Formats: sequence, structure tokens, C-alpha cells
Amino acid sequence: MGKVKDEIVEWIRPIIVTIVGLLVYEFLIVSALEGIPLSFNSVKANSKYKVVCNFEIKNAGFRTVDKKKIQLNIPKNANIKNIDIHQKYKYLYKVSEGGDNHDYVIFTIKGLEGRESIKGSVIFYHNTKWDENVNPITFSK
Repeated sequence: MGKVKDEIVEWIRPIIVTIVGLLVYEFLIVSALEGIPLSFNSVKANSKYKVVCNFEIKNAGFRTVDKKKIQLNIPKNANIKNIDIHQKYKYLYKVSEGGDNHDYVIFTIKGLEGRESIKGSVIFYHNTKWDENVNPITFSK
């Protein structure tokens, strides 16, 4: 019985080490951007509704982001009128594509330290009042 147990342990040990290594690599070491939609508000402005959405772009890893992109999306029938991100984050991001008069914006993030984030807001106009239970912005990579 002891020989069979030793063979099973010898066979399982590399698998366990590999799984633990992958988990540590994915969750602790790698820098990964995560877009988080925050609060939003929809207010009547003339014939349309002005929608203001707050968001956060967070480095989910411990390492500094070298150069990664993340895309913020709004509804297809809308166009971004303004993106407001505090000046103190200016050196951390660049708008690569989209932005004003588009329904998306791609941010290139560089130099965002581990577990830190950039907060901002996006403003667009929509034909109807936005449902307060569904956030109008989404993020994709």
C-alpha cells in the first residue's frame, strides 16, 4: 500500500505545484486592468436626457501596468460629449481611439501602480431616461 501511495503523491505533486503557480501568477503578480462602472445619473436636458456616468479603471494586480488598453462603451445610439478625468491622472492615460462623438473610448494606460486606480466620468445624451437599475457603460479589453 505504501508504494501505491508514494506513486500517487509523485504523480499529483507536479499538478498541484502548477495550479498554485498559475493562481499566484494570475492573481498576485500580473498587472491587469479592470473597468468598474460606478454611480450614474440621468437628467432631462431640453428634448434629450443628459447621462453622467462615473467609472474607475483599476490595476487589479500588484505590478505596475507597462502599457495596456481598456475600452469603455456607451449605448450605440449615443455619442460621448465629454470625458472628465482629474488632472492628477493625466500622465497615466491617453485616449487611443474613439472619445468625443463616438460610442466608445479606448484608453491606453501606462504607469498605473499595483492596486491603484483612475477615476473619471463620461457624459452623453440619450433619447430616453436611463433605467436606474442598469448601468449604461460597460468595459471590454
